[in-house]
Amino acid sequence: MQEKSCPRKLDITCCDTEPSILARNIVLFSFVIDHGDDLDSSSLWNMYYHLYLDGSDMECLSSQSKKLVASSENLEAWKSSVYGSILPFSDEGTLDDIRAVWLNKENELPFVTTAMRSAAPILTAKQEDVVQEYKHFWKHGTTGFDAPSIPNPMVAASLSEQGALHYGTDPILEFHLATGYAPLAEASPLRPEYRHEKFKAVASAKAQFKAWLIACSALFKARRLVVRFASADVFAFCHTLQHQDSSAGWYRRQFDSRVLGLNVEPGVPRVFHVIDTSNLADHVGTLNLLVSLIPLLAPQPWATLSTETLLKGSSSSDQEILDNLLCGHAPTVSLLLGVSPVEYWTNATAVSTLQEIMLGLSAFKTGPTQVHSRISWKHNGSLSGTHASIRVEIQPQELAAIVFQMYLKMFAHENPMAMLTLSGPGSSQYGPTSVFTHFHRGSLMALLKFLGKSTLVADIAEICIELDKMILADKTLVFSSQHAQERGSLFHVHNLFSPDWLRSAIRRSPSAGPFAAWSEIPEVLAVTLVIPRAEVSRLYTSSPEARLSAPTFMGSLRSSPTAASQWHNTFGDVHLNFGTVSTSGLATEDGFCVHVDQDENGWSSNAPLIASFYVPAGALQAEPKSALIGLEVQVSPQSQAIYYPVLGPEMLVFQARLDETKHVFVTRYLPGQKRYPVYCAGPANSDTASGTPGISGQSRFMAESDSSGKITSIVGRLSQLPQQAEQLLKDKTVVKLRQASPFTVEFVFVNTNVALPMTFPVPVDSRNGRTRVARKSGYVEAVVPFGEPLSLPALTDFIYPSLAARDIKSGLFPVTLNSPHLSLDRLPILDLSDKNSLGWLTSLTSAQFSPREAQAREVSQKRGVKSTSARLNFKESLFTIFMIASGLQGGQTGLFAIDHPDRGGIHMLLLVSAFRLDGAASSIVLDAAILPLTVSIITSGDVSDFLMTLRTLEICSITVDDDELVLWKRALPALAERGRSWSHKKSCEYVKSGKIPLSVEPGESVLCSCGVGRFPDSFVGVPYWEQGAKHATRIAISPTFAVSFVEDVFDFDRFRSLASNEDVPAKERCSNCRATEAKGTGGPLKKCSRCQTAKYCSAECQKKDWRVHRGECAPKLQ
Repeated sequence: MQEKSCPRKLDITCCDTEPSILARNIVLFSFVIDHGDDLDSSSLWNMYYHLYLDGSDMECLSSQSKKLVASSENLEAWKSSVYGSILPFSDEGTLDDIRAVWLNKENELPFVTTAMRSAAPILTAKQEDVVQEYKHFWKHGTTGFDAPSIPNPMVAASLSEQGALHYGTDPILEFHLATGYAPLAEASPLRPEYRHEKFKAVASAKAQFKAWLIACSALFKARRLVVRFASADVFAFCHTLQHQDSSAGWYRRQFDSRVLGLNVEPGVPRVFHVIDTSNLADHVGTLNLLVSLIPLLAPQPWATLSTETLLKGSSSSDQEILDNLLCGHAPTVSLLLGVSPVEYWTNATAVSTLQEIMLGLSAFKTGPTQVHSRISWKHNGSLSGTHASIRVEIQPQELAAIVFQMYLKMFAHENPMAMLTLSGPGSSQYGPTSVFTHFHRGSLMALLKFLGKSTLVADIAEICIELDKMILADKTLVFSSQHAQERGSLFHVHNLFSPDWLRSAIRRSPSAGPFAAWSEIPEVLAVTLVIPRAEVSRLYTSSPEARLSAPTFMGSLRSSPTAASQWHNTFGDVHLNFGTVSTSGLATEDGFCVHVDQDENGWSSNAPLIASFYVPAGALQAEPKSALIGLEVQVSPQSQAIYYPVLGPEMLVFQARLDETKHVFVTRYLPGQKRYPVYCAGPANSDTASGTPGISGQSRFMAESDSSGKITSIVGRLSQLPQQAEQLLKDKTVVKLRQASPFTVEFVFVNTNVALPMTFPVPVDSRNGRTRVARKSGYVEAVVPFGEPLSLPALTDFIYPSLAARDIKSGLFPVTLNSPHLSLDRLPILDLSDKNSLGWLTSLTSAQFSPREAQAREVSQKRGVKSTSARLNFKESLFTIFMIASGLQGGQTGLFAIDHPDRGGIHMLLLVSAFRLDGAASSIVLDAAILPLTVSIITSGDVSDFLMTLRTLEICSITVDDDELVLWKRALPALAERGRSWSHKKSCEYVKSGKIPLSVEPGESVLCSCGVGRFPDSFVGVPYWEQGAKHATRIAISPTFAVSFVEDVFDFDRFRSLASNEDVPAKERCSNCRATEAKGTGGPLKKCSRCQTAKYCSAECQKKDWRVHRGECAPKLQ
């Protein structure tokens, strides 16, 4: 819940293809609306999560369901109910779906991973409690001691003979369970109550559930929360939203004959500031999601699209993960799509994946393991700070070549060699390791439609023609030729281009089929095939594996066995449904239509399967009577192993002749539709070939690529230059490039003070670039390659970037790009008194260092010198702060000085108030105050008593160099924004200066004054804190981790060693290598002679640790 001091209204749209999930959530929300603060959270927990209920809970649930049914007789009735304005439906069909769930209470419960991830960052053997809870839930259907016997209709509604309870179902999975196992302070928020609970995990979850109900109720009461519901397939919903009309010619979902038509009333959101796709990427493909969702992402710097995957780790570089998710070179595809994964360029995240490795190690895995990963996508203009929708120009042949390479990856399951070799990280998103493929030729059309709007191309048809030539010439995809007819028809259907043969192949002869008599014959027609149920049922009865499998179906059109020329065409874009077919009109008339009466029992019915797909009209006239329309199972190693014994080598489920009118129907559109489906109808990016105006001139960007499908260089042209620069060009002044930031390159006119900045849509590397100068035409060009996240110097301090955004209501304010907001006062507080229970904290903060960084760190320590990497030094400082503030290494203090001896000494004071659990990030966060010691603060005398007092206290000095100090200052605005519970003022210094941070120069202000002095009572127990607080700002500091798709993030051997020592008390380990005994002798560890606290196994380890330990042994402030 947002703080009262900066309220906002939340308008959330929830889309799910399964109506029972939405129905269950609406029941929960309705209880909150009706009962508010009088809610019985324990009873509601039972109704929402348990598989069985007792009599009183069942009576309460039944009463609520009746109330909802009475309020949902139709859409108007729902709108006029108490729920209508708070929980609106996207359309009448959604209401019908959900009402049917509420009405259906006859379902029985057909019983057929544990929640350890939810317990992160606590990684101890105590989590056996989580395992036992999971077993208990699956045995008894509840999370507590009671054993009620009435099946819960909220759960049963989603189950049937075909829909069993998911094997991972567990009520506690939704919650952050670390509060059940971490030592929490007495006054900590979300502290569990264990007295009446069988499991700690359940007590932890219930405490959070209760807090969520209270917050949700407050939002509903204040009219600050609206939750909308749409029951539809994700792609149907997204492409219909893009269309800006009620219908875009999409069915609601597979196995549903209803056309999706959304509410188009004013005020209904059609673009969004946050889009969370949950785990859909693993099921439908990241690339498909981006193409469908990017047009729905608001053109604002704070707008973010999140995808979530279970990526496979690897002992080698995992950068190919992102390439595989995007089916191409990641920077290339991102540039063309107009969005970038923020974490790719920052190589920094506050989200820990350490728990994934520990889970892998606990299962004795020595190789790759699944790593849960969230990727945040932002418009390139937002990431670069230009806030412009920059469209890159690219030659049609080059774009076609890039898409062709993507095509080969999208359909790698059709490449026999790829089936043998593709098993790398992320390959499950597109390759043969997946049982289900994520792409059909319709997916390719959606990509092309999108690229036609996201890039500057003269003619999308030219690209499609070039691409088609490449595909026809390709010999690697064995089934490609069978999809040529489908590809041509889809090019036409989606207005990309219409191949000449589509029209020329159509004949008007009466013998050319019934539709030959139509007054107008479209190039593409719809074919509907009715498959007897017995033909479908045999697929699922042949073997135990077959009963659990779900084949991918394709339509087919092939020649008759006696035809002189044998041919076979397949069509992957097929709509399926169970029901019966009726017709209107005559097959020889233009208005001939097919209607499907859907059988609501679906898979449980005996109704035939109905398959519909688009086919070229000319192809249907090749053999107008004897050609065979069929339904096949897509060929893959998995499908052949399961279905070959039943279907034979052709994998044919059923086929019928074109003249079998009981089975085959040919119409203008698919059943029930009045148009072709519309893909990517969202508006194109606003910028055009004229480029983007700036202070230096007019910017224009062009891409240059190679034959491998990668953009090798981005050409930035700056024209309409200032008069002085134009004259310098005429004077033949030499122009060189200079990197000003990851995104900005300056054209420097040598021996002058003229430097013209040009901001690119993505990070670039001017070191490997060159200039082109047109002195007569008056423009300059920078030809630069993409920057590399691990090698571009300008990205070193691009770790927690903030940029200035402008809002109509708020004016200019900072936006963090990769630092999720936290409500600090509501996060659980750790009790640091028992050091033996905090061993996991050392493992967590040590995981900041990737294997590459750990190696560089070790080299620096051996040489006794500071690393030259500001990023590595920043992480080292964070590690020191976490260790000393917790007391896990050396003495314990919450006072730190950021000290640069060569630049005036102490620049900032850091005061730690509390360690808080950040369950969403599987990590921890320091709740702290930062006091920059600027010249104005020191000379004012306002903090004299406070600073004098600090001389008498223990304070740890963090020594920094120039680069690390700048990094700290660049990161501070994001650290302040993370925990912000206040609004920026109109007089905010960020607004006046237009810069964030305000300055990185010594002695100057870094942060704005809007958050100064805003602390809870008793924030830190330091004398004269009230003086310091007037000039300090609250910040949130998390461990900073590398990103798995940029570099390897874990050293398995190292962390296995850490895990084996997890239960050894922190103070009984070597402060450097964590050994538990002296090296060589096996005796006890030796203490540091100065502080008598830190312990070491050898003099060598003590020397190595001095970079860290000297902070706690440093002299006090003078």
